[in-house]
Amino acid sequence: MNRKSKQKSRKNKRYQRKLYKKALSHLSNLKDEIVQELKNMEIKVKL
Repeated sequence: MNRKSKQKSRKNKRYQRKLYKKALSHLSNLKDEIVQELKNMEIKVKL
């Protein structure tokens, strides 16, 4: 492998990791929202 493609693959890995972290944080936010919604629904059902 020449130097350019090495740099490119390194950049790609960094980009992938960034995307992965973004997706993970997004998912955890969604999870929190869903849990909140379920709690609200439970309360409504009890009433």
